[in-house]
Amino acid sequence: MSKPRKQTSAEIDAEISAYDLKYKNTPPFIDFKTNTADYTNPRVKSFAEGKCGIVFIESIDCFLKSQEEYRGIDCYDLYKKVWRCCLENPEQCPPVMKRMEHDGV
Repeated sequence: MSKPRKQTSAEIDAEISAYDLKYKNTPPFIDFKTNTADYTNPRVKSFAEGKCGIVFIESIDCFLKSQEEYRGIDCYDLYKKVWRCCLENPEQCPPVMKRMEHDGV
């Protein structure tokens, strides 16, 4: 079985633009005033309920609870797990993750 063709930079940009347009009137899923996340928010619902959802939720919750001076630095291992999961399941992850992979971030 052959590997799927990698998307071009222009294709990824178009996917991100379509995603942003689709959710342009949707509020952010993190409320920094209350330090809470709404995982039913349409921006992240399918991601939170998908294959990478558990580790995604753990990483965001870790970030929100972080007391470090550089907030979230103590969640680095969880971020790596989210990243690995997205690399293994790209269809499950938001298009911005594809941009990061493409750019080598």
